[in-house]
Amino acid sequence: MINIIKHAFDYIINVGCYEDVHDVHKVKVTNTLALLSALIVVVELFILRFFCNQNVIVLMSLFLIVICISSVFLQYLRHFYLARMMLFISIILYLFLQSFWVVGKDAGVQNTFFTLLPIPL
Repeated sequence: MINIIKHAFDYIINVGCYEDVHDVHKVKVTNTLALLSALIVVVELFILRFFCNQNVIVLMSLFLIVICISSVFLQYLRHFYLARMMLFISIILYLFLQSFWVVGKDAGVQNTFFTLLPIPL
């Protein structure tokens, strides 16, 4: 069972790593970030679904999972830049919205994410 999971993760991380791609490490980092983000969001989705019944957070989590899968698929189609930008911006927006709803707007936590938003660009 562990070997199957290891081979599946290895396959996902190497999606889009072609022989003529000069930035293989960027492709692997993007795929790894997509995989880890999807796994974290799935765990968070189960925790939040059972402990607090907020459908907005569940929909946001499902949206980020779709974005993670889409970015890996875009890597497969050789749209590397679009995949990176879509993934990084959606993760930052997800963190921004989560902090806004969980911590609240009075704490000022969401202001720090405005400085993080231009990083992928």
